[in-house]
Amino acid sequence: MGIGTIDNEYGVREGWVRDEDNEISLDGYNAFVQITTNDGTSGFSVKDSTGADVFKAKSDGDVIVTKNLGVQNQNPQEAVDVSGKIKTEQIQITEGAEAGYVLTSDTHGNAYWEDAYSAGSGITETEHRTLDQLVHLISEDSFEEIVYNANRITDIVIWTDSGKTTKIREEQYTYNIENRVSQILTIQYNSSGTEVERMTEDFTYSGGRIVSITRDVTLS
Repeated sequence: MGIGTIDNEYGVREGWVRDEDNEISLDGYNAFVQITTNDGTSGFSVKDSTGADVFKAKSDGDVIVTKNLGVQNQNPQEAVDVSGKIKTEQIQITEGAEAGYVLTSDTHGNAYWEDAYSAGSGITETEHRTLDQLVHLISEDSFEEIVYNANRITDIVIWTDSGKTTKIREEQYTYNIENRVSQILTIQYNSSGTEVERMTEDFTYSGGRIVSITRDVTLS
């Protein structure tokens, strides 16, 4: 059967159907499409109105899609736009990746790599207190005071009790113009409330990410 021609020169056989809308389909038992060239390569492509490939299946098994691909999505807005769950054994995001970075996102769900210090720990105040007790051997009876200014933490003070009798440790936060922490001053006190150690951490940013941390420790 010839389509658009008076003969069957191109080997289009019965089973192909061309309807009034010029849509071509293949109907038949165990139907398949195979296009083979004289040099032994095979391929199948779909072209747009300009003749450029928008879909191409190559003989080596690669499939190339030059437009957006929708999976269960009739109106894809990205290179691959999936409506539903994705299951995979591994995922690799190479842009911005650095050793020790954590994967975070903005309010729209756009994921990107960020230094753990810049991204923040994401723990609750209760978890922060529990961690302090484990790392610094702070008593469960101690009292943690958190001071805010313009919705930002400026001071965290650990007291021996809720009556604020004696300081155990204090952290003072300084922010830069981009609302990121530029410096943390940590002061340690002995059991008498006397300062014994002071550590300053200065953070340097580039492109919104921490590139260096300078620490200076002074013993009293």
